[in-house]
Amino acid sequence: MTGASDWNRISPLSALFFIFRLLRQVAPQAAPGFVALFAVMFSSDGIGRVLLPVALTAIPLLMLGFGLLSWLRFRYRVVTDRIQVRQGVLEREELDIEFERIQNIGVREPFYMRPFGLAVLAVDTAGTTDKEIELAGIRKTLALEIRTRLLEDSSVAAGEALGDESPEASGAPDAPGNGAHGATLLLELERREVLLYGLTANVMLWAALALAAFFGTGDVAESTIEGVINHPNVQQAALTLQREGGAVLLGIAVTGLGLLVLLSLPLISMLGALLRFDGYRLTLQDETFRRNSGLLTRHDESLRQHKIQAVVWKQNFIARWLGLINLQLRQASAGTGADNGPMPGKPPFTVPSLRLEQAHAMMSRFLPACDSRTARFSPVDAGRYLRVNLVIVLTLFAIPLSLPALLAHPAWYALLLPIGAVCWFVLWRMGRAFGWAVDGEYGYIRRGFLGHTTTIFPLFKVQRVDIRQTPVQHRKGIAHLTVHLASHSLTLPYVRMEDAVKLRDLALFAAESSDRRWY
Repeated sequence: MTGASDWNRISPLSALFFIFRLLRQVAPQAAPGFVALFAVMFSSDGIGRVLLPVALTAIPLLMLGFGLLSWLRFRYRVVTDRIQVRQGVLEREELDIEFERIQNIGVREPFYMRPFGLAVLAVDTAGTTDKEIELAGIRKTLALEIRTRLLEDSSVAAGEALGDESPEASGAPDAPGNGAHGATLLLELERREVLLYGLTANVMLWAALALAAFFGTGDVAESTIEGVINHPNVQQAALTLQREGGAVLLGIAVTGLGLLVLLSLPLISMLGALLRFDGYRLTLQDETFRRNSGLLTRHDESLRQHKIQAVVWKQNFIARWLGLINLQLRQASAGTGADNGPMPGKPPFTVPSLRLEQAHAMMSRFLPACDSRTARFSPVDAGRYLRVNLVIVLTLFAIPLSLPALLAHPAWYALLLPIGAVCWFVLWRMGRAFGWAVDGEYGYIRRGFLGHTTTIFPLFKVQRVDIRQTPVQHRKGIAHLTVHLASHSLTLPYVRMEDAVKLRDLALFAAESSDRRWY
């Protein structure tokens, strides 16, 4: 264990960790610009072609310098009741986290650290993600030792702070599931099940949105596309296809290339799932869940049962077709808005590829005394939701169609018919999916389109309930209901006013009458 007073250093190999972390933070926003810049330099015959090798050399050197400076200026220590870190290249920063504030502790072994027996210890609190502590490049045995100490001390500290005499705080030997008998294996996934998770997750959607965002960047995307089209090899291939088969063959080739890109999205999603969740094992010891997974980088993450703010059932249309359910365990995080998921960079604790009975069985582990099979959902006013939103959407489409309709021909307004039909179907499905339920001490909120997302949360962990009404809604006796949890917020539109008040009162009563820990 580290010394109580001395500041400790991490391995020089952690410089790679700081470089990769910088790339993860910067690449999504900067990648389109860099691609366009390099494309312009490559296609240029002047100063741009000369500067290209300089840029290709300078950028890696700058990143290497950043990684080395980050390692040199990083120190940490674990003292009696807290963990402290000093870090920063241009700006010095000192982080101080008390054990009782710790939400989650993870140990992962990046592929470039595993051969050396090194790991990354990530300590997460109920605050913002940019204040998460990561000790990179420490011995794996030390990382596991620190994690054990932090978990034990944080549990004791929280129990003492609340006067908790539960078995998890007092360490009673007769507590159910006591660690004296070792960890209990809850779930172990085969590689086939991990690949199926790649199909049922929404990674394909995010990849498609990333491509759409790139092609919507205006001049940047236009310059890149123009550079590719004007490349001699591309032009030669297009001329050859047109000469051999005319415009028809060229059109088929372009269409096939587009389909190939779309078909690659499921493969990308499955590859991402394999890299993240290969060898998935979920165990329970005392009240601590541990998840171990990863193909190249091994992730060993821990989550205490009382830290769970909500469990989210996620089923997109592929998951419904395959009969699979993905569970997400949400923890406290600051700064989330309505209907937000976990904060960016703070992924939820995922339990993937479960059959229906497995998911129900897991719920009793994650949320004690919760039987998700007995919940009976009440609908919202789906008809009003459909009418109001359909008018708004059609108005938004009618405004840009007004110009060609006035200048050219009123037939342009005919486009509103297919647009309205599609919007009607989407809104009708969404309105029917909305629902809420209260079963025992747990609340349920459901939403979706082709699939369903159902959030199950303990009523006593609700932080706040907002009920909003427009004048029209007040006359109709309906309202918008927003439930704020420490992990995220959920909005349910067009709820009957008496239902909204009932759910609010139940949540407030549970929060005021319970003496259990909410984080």
